[in-house]
Parts: sequence; structure tokens; C-alpha cells
Amino acid sequence: MVRKMKGKQISLPLCVAIGIAVALVLSIAMAAMAAYLISTEKLQVGTIPICTAIAHLLSAFAGTWIACIINKEKRLLTGGITALGYILLLLASTAILLEGQYSGILIGIAVTLVGSGAAVLTGLRKGKVRSRKHKIPAYR
Repeated sequence: MVRKMKGKQISLPLCVAIGIAVALVLSIAMAAMAAYLISTEKLQVGTIPICTAIAHLLSAFAGTWIACIINKEKRLLTGGITALGYILLLLASTAILLEGQYSGILIGIAVTLVGSGAAVLTGLRKGKVRSRKHKIPAYR
């Protein structure tokens, strides 16, 4: 059964680039918000790892979700490449800004994969309605 796609489909590299850009912007915005809350002493300094994990989770989810919505087909591939691109971006920014101190990057990678996987799995079932057109007999 062939489904009719509604709307315009954008190429895979453009969808991935848009998803990574959305994830990066959200991650920077959440980091700035956490820095503001810590500087005004509404959050304690010990909550930085939790804030970072939440920022990675939400930004990876949002970036992958946007990339999967824009791309009408191959949502699993789009989500996987977007997650991989965001992880590579995190590794590159860690290498440049923190001079290669990869002490807690594995947790960030795991949280990013969880967020991206959740976005892909919730986006895969979108729009797929299956109905039976004929009855299947109980015997064969």
C-alpha cells in the first residue's frame, strides 16, 4: 500500500542540518538559562550536571523531532544521522572549548542518544493508521 505524502519533502542533508541547528540553538539557550539561574543563586552549583543532562536530552529530542517532521520519508535514518551529527558537534565543542577534557562526555552521549531515540520512535508511528478491510477467519 502506497501512502500519499502531504506537503513538500526536503532533502536529507538539509533536514539533518536543520535538526542539528535547532538542537544547538536550544542547547545554548538552556545553558544560558542555567547559567543565569546559577548566577542569581536560584540554583545551586551542584545541579550543573543535571541541568546539562536535561539540556542535552531536550535539545536532542527537539532537533531530531524537527528533522523527522521535515523529512517525510526515512525518518529512522534522518533521526540517526541527526543524533550522530549532534554528538560530533558536542565532541568538537568539547575539544575546542575544554581543551580535550572528555571527563563526562559519555553521559552526554548516552543522554543524547536517548533523546534522539525517543523522538525517532514517537515520530515513526505518526500518520500510520492500519485497518483491516476483510475479516481473517479463525481457521485455515
